[in-house]
Amino acid sequence: MRGIRFALLALVLLAGCGGGQTDAPAPERETVADVAPMSDFVSRPLPNPTSEVILNWAPLPNGREWGTTAGIDIDPDGHIWAYDRCGGGLRGSCEDTPELDPIFKFDRHTGEVLTSFGAGLFVTPHGFHVDSDGNVWVTDFAGNEARPKGHQVIKFSPEGEVLMRLGEAGVAGSGPGQLNQPCDVITAP
Repeated sequence: MRGIRFALLALVLLAGCGGGQTDAPAPERETVADVAPMSDFVSRPLPNPTSEVILNWAPLPNGREWGTTAGIDIDPDGHIWAYDRCGGGLRGSCEDTPELDPIFKFDRHTGEVLTSFGAGLFVTPHGFHVDSDGNVWVTDFAGNEARPKGHQVIKFSPEGEVLMRLGEAGVAGSGPGQLNQPCDVITAP
């Protein structure tokens, strides 16, 4: 008896979920070709000084090996900026090698280092942006309360002078003036 009641209940529930057929036409779907681009950025080519791959371009000074690198940008003059996590390998930290500069400006034609800076200022550089004035913005994702650094965004002049710091050094938080693992930064013109 219990099995029959269960079967009838299941049948009633399934019939109620059927949702009946309609004669309404299916909605039209847009194809990628039909959708207008969100901005004209996609239709404009990006500047590219060369279209060929150049192996071992931009060697670091004094035979230093590249560590983990997640930030690269082009300044208004067309030079290449990048950061290296102080040869930190997979761990990606500058804590073990604080004497090394993590930020580099390279000549766009030769790959020669034009300037470098930032030694001792970072735990784990993460986000990277060069603004329209050539200033370099770097986020420091991790933190170290003992040495107070990290959990900040630091703005540098093109020569490496610290112009601004956002966030409280070494302190992760969500209160006024604090950042918690800032990942990236971008500015408007």
